[in-house]
Amino acid sequence: MEQCQKSKPKVKTGVKLSSINKTEILLNFSISISPKFVGNLGELNDDYEVENSCDELFKIQNMLITADYTFGSALTKTGKSSWKFWLSENQILTRRFKNFAPLIFRAKKTDNVLYEYQSRGVQWLLDNDLCILADDMGLGKTLQVIKAAERECFNKKTHLFLIFCPLSLIENWKSEISKWSPLFIVEEYSIGIAQQQLNRSNFLIIAYSRMEKFFSETEPKQIIDAVSIYDEAHKLRNEGAKVNKIANKIKTKKKWLLTGTPLERDSKDIETIITLLDPRITVANFKKSKFFLKSRFANYTLRRTKSEVLGDLPPLGRQVHYLRLLKDQSCEYEKLLQKQRDMPRKERIGVLTKMLMTASCSDNGKSNKIEKAIELAKQEIKNNNKVIIFSRFNKVLNEMAKCLSNEGISNQKISGEIDKDERNKRLKAFKDSLEANVLVINISVGSEGLTLTEANVVIFLNEWWNPSTNRQAEDRVNRIGQHKNVTIHILRSLNTIDINLENILKNKNGIEKEFLDLL
Repeated sequence: MEQCQKSKPKVKTGVKLSSINKTEILLNFSISISPKFVGNLGELNDDYEVENSCDELFKIQNMLITADYTFGSALTKTGKSSWKFWLSENQILTRRFKNFAPLIFRAKKTDNVLYEYQSRGVQWLLDNDLCILADDMGLGKTLQVIKAAERECFNKKTHLFLIFCPLSLIENWKSEISKWSPLFIVEEYSIGIAQQQLNRSNFLIIAYSRMEKFFSETEPKQIIDAVSIYDEAHKLRNEGAKVNKIANKIKTKKKWLLTGTPLERDSKDIETIITLLDPRITVANFKKSKFFLKSRFANYTLRRTKSEVLGDLPPLGRQVHYLRLLKDQSCEYEKLLQKQRDMPRKERIGVLTKMLMTASCSDNGKSNKIEKAIELAKQEIKNNNKVIIFSRFNKVLNEMAKCLSNEGISNQKISGEIDKDERNKRLKAFKDSLEANVLVINISVGSEGLTLTEANVVIFLNEWWNPSTNRQAEDRVNRIGQHKNVTIHILRSLNTIDINLENILKNKNGIEKEFLDLL
């Protein structure tokens, strides 16, 4: 049997086939002899590895036979077939089998962008079929997963990765994969064509809201050898929810769960996440043992915090401002409070949201918090800082944006009411413009998946019930790429539900610390 090419050539990616100066490289397959590269491999440099193991190339040949009838038929009839690549300006591209190219070529040019802790995280993912990467927000979990997938694909010949994530993060994943591993074919799941997409993709990204539809179109055996990746895995914490039940049905050889906030409410969150990895935890009531739960969580999880691994990250300061309600707010709030007292106990929760809104802004637009936020924003803009203002409520956001404009402060507003394209346009305007100094954004939209290090000041008009969601919002600016000191301003109205919420957040922080300190 002929020997494979002994040299270890390297390649790059991304050239147009219409390039004038190009070199042709063939990977010849045969029934009787080993697959073999033909062409001027000396032009390839150290940016990419090339698979040159006879055994591995035979594996790829068999995969192509299974995946492509035309290839298999040609190989059977003629005894040989070829896979053609074009090399131009140190880059390479192919017309055929594009999603199999990363099995042969692995990009090395971005390896040096990884911090040491990120390299360890990549290895952790590769070494663990079932695991949770729970790094603090802003430490690059997405990049670690992409680089781990690159190695998993090249070394283990796994060519399919399923990413399940919130709808708002799909564009971020597509952008990051294209940036760091351009050889990969990445697609967003489209209803009705799951089979075709599974056959032609390396990364298929499925929104949690579309998991049921995807699962109904998919043959289990088609994804059994894939790696399934669950981003913001804490979104699956409700074991009674449909999305959680579907996630438990998806069987793949590897599962990587990503979350900077594995615990949002109580230890039940940890139990649900671990059950996704290992359903056996439900056997013999093991999950009722807090000791067992903590032990399993620690064994499955890798977590690093910013203070541990990014000692050079600029300092973060946090300031809570306790404010008295304005007269209009106070009158409105007292009426709501009395209304709640007069209601049956089971119905009172319906008034809480309205009380939270009034503690931020009255129906007629009067607001102690908006006044304070404008005062803080003006001072920060004078200091050449950009500001992000978060609120849970679109009504409060609208009033905030209007008041900023009335004060002559250029701003961009983003909420769930704005479609994806317009949202991206406004984000770009805030990031790139020297005039747009303030971004007013709904916390449910802006707490995940965004990097906003152009800003270094965050103002909370109100907070979420879960401390992890609030921290995720903070970490849009407090992350890799931030070069200025970060300041967090939290606005709370005295003698209102804001103070009750403050106590709830403190209690939840204590429960979270109990588990995360194990790591």
